[in-house]
Amino acid sequence: MGTPPSVKEAFSAAKLSSGDRRPININQLTSMIRRHIVHDPPCIVILDGMDEAEDIPGICDFLKTMLESGTKFFISSRPHNVIANVLPGALKMSAPSTSASSDIAQYIDQRLHHDQRLQKMAEGLKSYVRESLCEKAAGMFRWVQCQLDEISKLHTNKAIKAAIKALPETLEASYSRNVLRINEGDLIYAYQALLWLTYALYPLKLNTLAEATVLEPGATAVDDESRLSDPAEILDICGMLAFYNDLSDEVQLSHHSVREFLSASCKIPFSFPEKPCHRTIAECSISYLLNDDFASEPLASSQSIKTALTRYPLLAYAPAAGLLMSSALMLKRRCNLSYSKF
Repeated sequence: MGTPPSVKEAFSAAKLSSGDRRPININQLTSMIRRHIVHDPPCIVILDGMDEAEDIPGICDFLKTMLESGTKFFISSRPHNVIANVLPGALKMSAPSTSASSDIAQYIDQRLHHDQRLQKMAEGLKSYVRESLCEKAAGMFRWVQCQLDEISKLHTNKAIKAAIKALPETLEASYSRNVLRINEGDLIYAYQALLWLTYALYPLKLNTLAEATVLEPGATAVDDESRLSDPAEILDICGMLAFYNDLSDEVQLSHHSVREFLSASCKIPFSFPEKPCHRTIAECSISYLLNDDFASEPLASSQSIKTALTRYPLLAYAPAAGLLMSSALMLKRRCNLSYSKF
């Protein structure tokens, strides 16, 4: 059947002129799904990893509406109270741990034989790594991925064996170790980058993220000497917590569990409470738009805009964040005015 033209058009329209992607409006997405489900009965909607979604309550509202219309769903998820409450009578089945163990073993073999660095290890050492990771994986693909990523950076058999003997017990421990290894001088860059990656409105280009790491609320100019000499350095600083897609040139948190870790952990030098972080991003965006370099004359031509975007890459993102904060402040002011009348 292929992808319906209306769906392709909606996603094409969501791509900004700068090349960045913005999220599809949830109401628009819901409408499209309903339309095509109605046109092609019977239909089963598959939701894979529902517990990994950012807006689980919103998805649950969508589920309630669709279930009332008779739509059938197949959902995979870790145990989650909110999801369970929405689907109290759903038929449940558990995936056997043995199947996960087999898949994990295959994944390890694939990495050991095809990863450019890991494949250079002697066969005996590969067997040692495989057996150790399979024994301690406890069904966690992401944990195994993190350990292999770390091992691939090591240069000697001695270092690899030492790492295997000191494997972190949990995924959270892996992330904590990653953060605690960041050089003290790089912590401010890591904090800024992870804050933006956690709460940005849409995925950021690499140079946009690098620019965001040097911003301060209220600053009227960007300090050129504070900029990273190479935007890719932010990837080295963040380590396993960030993922770079070289095809789209976008950076995101490497896994949904990273967002959970950053939002809840008290074992690292910084934390990311949602409301203050959204405010910080919005304030930095507004300050960026008020940069002294933009005060002399408007960006009237396409060439001037292109030049500005090259030198100031966050210009592609800042207006959206600034507008969002302005709208929120206006709404708050109206609510306060309405309240004061009583």
